[in-house]
Amino acid sequence: MSQGEDLSRLSVATSPHIREEEDISAIMWWVVAALTPAALFGVWNFGWYAAAVVVVAVVSAAVAEALWQRICGTAVMISDGSAVVTGLLVGLVLPPSVPLYVPMVASGVGVLIGKQLFGGLGCNIWNPALVGRAFVQIAYPQHVTLSVWPVLRGSSLSRVLQDVRHAGDGSAAHEVVLGATPLAEQAVGSLAATDGVAEAMYPSVWALFLGNIPGSIGETSALLLLIGGLFLIWKGYINWKVPAVFLGTLFLFAAFVPTWKIPTGEDIVAPSWWFFGMYQIFAGGAVIGAFFMATDMVTTPITSSGQVIFALGCALITALIRLVGHGFPEGVAYSILLMNTATPVIDRYTRPRTYGTVKK
Repeated sequence: MSQGEDLSRLSVATSPHIREEEDISAIMWWVVAALTPAALFGVWNFGWYAAAVVVVAVVSAAVAEALWQRICGTAVMISDGSAVVTGLLVGLVLPPSVPLYVPMVASGVGVLIGKQLFGGLGCNIWNPALVGRAFVQIAYPQHVTLSVWPVLRGSSLSRVLQDVRHAGDGSAAHEVVLGATPLAEQAVGSLAATDGVAEAMYPSVWALFLGNIPGSIGETSALLLLIGGLFLIWKGYINWKVPAVFLGTLFLFAAFVPTWKIPTGEDIVAPSWWFFGMYQIFAGGAVIGAFFMATDMVTTPITSSGQVIFALGCALITALIRLVGHGFPEGVAYSILLMNTATPVIDRYTRPRTYGTVKK
């Protein structure tokens, strides 16, 4: 089967709303469009160096795919937009201060090892962007897992480059606001009693929703990610059940399973269950993961019930990693990769039974 035939079959099988003649490249470019507002906000929020990180990630993904296809003697398919989506997602889930070789390596590993070694688009087992992100998480933890994250609002590129170099050796630069990510704050259970109320020393839910927080380049603004995700649902390119089950399960787990150390005292009132639930959704990569990675048409189950099981598993693994993963507060990437591995088994046991055939 040719790559074009495989992609056509893939688009039809994974979304009942996509017509048989739907061009897979059109879907990919719509995904790019849906991610663009969050990417632009990341550049505004963290400065022009963040734009350089995203551009390097996208260009590296496209170049890696083109070189591989050229070496293998196959048609160069970067115009289908899949490599651009991979590179864009890689750039958006990286910190805004990483050296530029980190997105280059992440995109290269994601495209070459995560996709092309399996036969290209439509044949890969894991989400390529998450493969690259997981690789640099292990290879360059000092750059990817930061204790303090810079917020570089509106600096010039030359000033940002200078500030990032200084911030990297522990000396706070004058243009850089340093602080822990919301999930890192949660991991150490830093709650303080103020005026008789146990208040998290974190941003408010509203700040998390808008994105005025430290974090990775494109995962901070839940508002813009929700707009992009809902747009893809409206277009019929992703199944609404996956993000709904993912985020809903994560909310319920966080709301009703104690994950914070609450100070006790006669006049102290703990924050509400609603606060805990919303905090887990909007802090970290849950929204971008639920809408743009857990819905990947290649690496997630085909059946509707299988997608619900997949999303449920992603949410539970994410919650467990955040709860007991001391020193590693985020778990979205690994939860999706683990459930990607389980996708063939889920598909096998959730596919509808065809009557009138002999059971093997």
